[in-house]
This record gives sequence, C-alpha cells and structure tokens, in this order.
Amino acid sequence: MSMAVSLRNEPSKINAIAEEESQILLVPVQRALEWINEYPEMTMTFFYQFYHRYSDLVDTIQQIVFNNLEGRLLDYLKEFTQKHHTTVVTLKHREIAADLGTAREVVSRIIKKLEKSGNVRQTKEGIEIFNCGDICHHGFLIPVLILSCN
Repeated sequence: MSMAVSLRNEPSKINAIAEEESQILLVPVQRALEWINEYPEMTMTFFYQFYHRYSDLVDTIQQIVFNNLEGRLLDYLKEFTQKHHTTVVTLKHREIAADLGTAREVVSRIIKKLEKSGNVRQTKEGIEIFNCGDICHHGFLIPVLILSCN
C-alpha cells in the first residue's frame, strides 16, 4: 500500500507499529521508478508482497465472518505461540482485544471461559494454551489470486 501511494505522490492511509527492532529503507520515489524499470525482479517482489498482504486481508475477513470470537481468540493465541516459538502468550488482554477489534472485557471473559474448559491457563507469565486441536480452525479457504514467481 505504501508503495502504491508513494508512486502516486499521496500520503499513506495506514500506520504500522514494529513488534520487534527493525531497520527500514527509505527510497526516493524517482529512484524506485528507475529501479522498477531497470530491475523487473523488483516489480515481481512488489506483486509478491501485495499478494501476501491481500491473502492476509482475506484470511482476516474470513475469520471475522465465519468464526465466532472464541474461535478467533484461540486461533490468535495459537498463531502467537507458533510465531514466537513459545508456549506462553505474553500480551496483555487489551493488546489482544485491539488486535481482534473487540473490548478488553470481552477478551478477559472469553479467556476465563476457556480456562474453565481447560483450553488455556493464565499465569504470571501470560496465557498458556492446551487442547487446541479441534477448536482452532481457520474457516474456509477462498483462492483469489495466484502469482508465480518463476
């Protein structure tokens, strides 16, 4: 998105927050245009990134439409543990709620319910997941766009 608006010389409508220490590269628009013409691989990289962002958006919409909040929360917790190679989710309830687009109280209530059913356990370190197997689901898969990088 930022590349598309940059090429049109418009301000971006999105904000990003780095979850870990990051390095960024700022490239003047004119230089990016030159590189796109000079290096076709760069164009494919942009299409590839666009495809992944679009796929993430479709997955998010599917989660909202087809999964109840309890299922979305379990998927979120499972994805966090896989992404961070840990067994404990160290986020605060309000951070989880912001990511899921709901209120902190709702997340706290669902986590309490999941804890009573034996799916999670809250500790001082965070939220630990158990027995996620069948209740963690990802809705339906809708193939929308397939790009080949060959």
